[in-house]
Amino acid sequence: SAHPGTNFRLNLQMIADWLEDRNWKYYVYRPGELPALTRCLLYHGQQTLHKDILYVVPEGTEDDFPADQFSYITTTALRGEMPHIRGVKCSFPELVNYAMEIFSHYGAFERELSNTISSGGSLSDLCCVASRFFRNPIYIHDNMFCVIGHSSGLDGMFEFSEKTKKTHIPLWLINEYKFDEAYRNTFSVHQADIWRNDLNDSNVRSLYVNLWDGSTYLGRLLIVETESAIRPGQFRSAEFFAGYVLLWIKKQALSNQQIHH
Repeated sequence: SAHPGTNFRLNLQMIADWLEDRNWKYYVYRPGELPALTRCLLYHGQQTLHKDILYVVPEGTEDDFPADQFSYITTTALRGEMPHIRGVKCSFPELVNYAMEIFSHYGAFERELSNTISSGGSLSDLCCVASRFFRNPIYIHDNMFCVIGHSSGLDGMFEFSEKTKKTHIPLWLINEYKFDEAYRNTFSVHQADIWRNDLNDSNVRSLYVNLWDGSTYLGRLLIVETESAIRPGQFRSAEFFAGYVLLWIKKQALSNQQIHH
C-alpha cells in the first residue's frame, strides 16, 4: 500500500471516477495497470516524456505521440498499448482543465491528511478530511471493536459504554459477527474490499481496509456508502488513506511510550 511522504500515484480508474461526474462518454483501457501517475501535462510534441505523467493529447498530434509507451487521455480515437482514456466527449480545453483539476484534487487530499497529522490532529480529524474526499461517512475501530475515530453522519451506529468510557460497535452486532464465516474471512484481507452488512436491516455496503502493522491486525477503517456510490478508483484511495491512519496510530504509540518511560 502507499506510504505517506511518497507521492500519491494515481491509476486511470481514479481519473475515470471523476469523469463520471461530468457525464461525458469515454473509453478506458487499463490492462495490468499499476498506479504510477503523479501529474498531467499537455502533449505538444516534446521529445522527453515520462512514465509518471498522464499526457493530454490534442487532435492533430496523435500520429507523433508514442501511445504504446506512455499513458494518455484524449478526445480523439487514438489507440495504444499503454493504459489510456480515449474518445472523451467534450471540448479539448474542457478536457485539459478537468484533467488538471482531478490531479489537484488528489494533491489537496494528500496535503490535508499530511497537515492534519503534523499539526497534531485527532483520528476523527483525519476521518473528517477523508469523509469530504470520499463523500461518505467514515469510522475506524481498533482490534477490540472500539471506535477510535469517526466523521459525522454515523448517528445511532455506535454505543457508548459508561464502564469503559469508550465508544464501540454494538455488542449484539459483534456477537452476531463472531459466528458469521463471511465476516471472519474479512480479517485475512490485505487490500481494500467491500463489506456488505447483511446482519442488520440497513444492508449498507462499506469499503474497508484492514490496518496491518506487519502481520499484526490493529483494526479497520470503513467508508460507509450512505451519501454517494462507492467508486472503483476509491479502493486505491482508501489504501492510501489507510497509510496515514497507520502513521497516526504509530505516532500515538510512540508518544505514549515516551510518557511512560
